[in-house]
Amino acid sequence: LAAYGGPRRKIVYGNANAAGSAARRDARTRALVAGAEERSFPPDAAELRGAALVLDGILGANARLPLDARSAELVRAIAASGAPVLALDVPTGIDPTSGAVGDDVVHATATIALGRPKLGCFFGAARVATGALWCAPIGMRDDDARGVDDPRTEEFDPAAFAALLPQRPRDAVKRIAGAP
Repeated sequence: LAAYGGPRRKIVYGNANAAGSAARRDARTRALVAGAEERSFPPDAAELRGAALVLDGILGANARLPLDARSAELVRAIAASGAPVLALDVPTGIDPTSGAVGDDVVHATATIALGRPKLGCFFGAARVATGALWCAPIGMRDDDARGVDDPRTEEFDPAAFAALLPQRPRDAVKRIAGAP
């Protein structure tokens, strides 16, 4: 974003009168001090249309489907905007474990997985909604994730993945590989 030459505005949507938790109040205050403009929820898709980028951080990696009405409304506004979306950790509307996709789902241009990619982002329709998947190292050590990565997942580059594939003779036919 720093390299983007156009005008930049930080806009957050919420209800200034809502009390919320101490953490939410603190996050709101920090955003406003940093120059974010606060607008009332829900955003109008037309407002989002002019955005160079929409950050999807509506729900975190612990979210489950179905979405609550407020989150679904925001997802629909993002979808109607047509603006490029960068999802944080997992696009809203995807179950981060199973990859199930709800009725309302953010279709991200790219997703930044914080720490480790969430397994659900690799399956079916969730894979398409995830867009390009990037992993942001946040200082997580293997010991920090003990019990989180069960079953264990690994990331392979194309050469390492190809090395795992069974080697078949050049003159093999599909029936040798188990096809009916």
